[in-house]
Amino acid sequence: MSFDFYLTRSFVPGLEKQIDPSQLPLTEADFELLMDGGPIMRRLESGSCWLLHPTKGPWLSASFRQGRTESESHILLSVSYGNKQFLSVWADAFSLALRLAKSISCRVFEGSLHIEVRNENLESLLSPESDFARQQFELWKKTVSEMDRAMLAPLEFPIDSYDAVDEYFLFFLEPERKYSMKEIVADLALCIDPDSLTENSFALVNKDSGDPQSRVLLRSNDAAWQIYPFHWLEPFSVVANATHELALKLHKRMGGKLFYRDQELNPQLSEQLKAACQGLGVEFFLWQQKQKR
Repeated sequence: MSFDFYLTRSFVPGLEKQIDPSQLPLTEADFELLMDGGPIMRRLESGSCWLLHPTKGPWLSASFRQGRTESESHILLSVSYGNKQFLSVWADAFSLALRLAKSISCRVFEGSLHIEVRNENLESLLSPESDFARQQFELWKKTVSEMDRAMLAPLEFPIDSYDAVDEYFLFFLEPERKYSMKEIVADLALCIDPDSLTENSFALVNKDSGDPQSRVLLRSNDAAWQIYPFHWLEPFSVVANATHELALKLHKRMGGKLFYRDQELNPQLSEQLKAACQGLGVEFFLWQQKQKR
């Protein structure tokens, strides 16, 4: 799920109605005009473009959508609920949508309630006191909580309509024998959240900030140690490297077999993972999908 804006002249997706049949529909040429010189981080094979926020972080995905008929064509701007900076980039996206729409003489509708976004109602929509803004804040909090509980990994830019997928940076350690988590944490002097430490789990934290970076769970079905990132406070590249290093450290201490997902980890695969996780989580996910082909 993502928060969407529709740039359109004659048709509102979701409402499935014509708003001004006399207007010429948008074309791919209009989309290319908007993207020309824009802050594009990456253009996908589908034609979608990832745009960078002025802070140089991920902002939104932009794409041209033809629709079932020519009159239903529109430009879609999508902000991922999986973006750690969702609230700020979401708010800034309204002004961007209006600027883009003005340059190609079209209108903007947001995708949650299908409200037309205009300069005249922008302040009231984004006011922290407005029902609209409060609804989005609560939805974002709920979405993050549900992703975390379901062990989903966020995508900073949506892929199609998905802003989260099954955890893509996941290790399993099958030790040579049974070990106590408390014993291993003490033995390796790991920097952890003390409240997280139980017989079956612990959370590794950044030694400087105290922010959680990785989680370790003892699986009940096969006694494997499951090691994966905490995605919501630090960049993916930081938590992925911390998780990778933790998995290697645990393997060195306990022996046995270490797997990345369903592949036994070897030096070559370890180096590939290290090289691939230096950017965004969504970039790593696309790299991983390409390896499966």
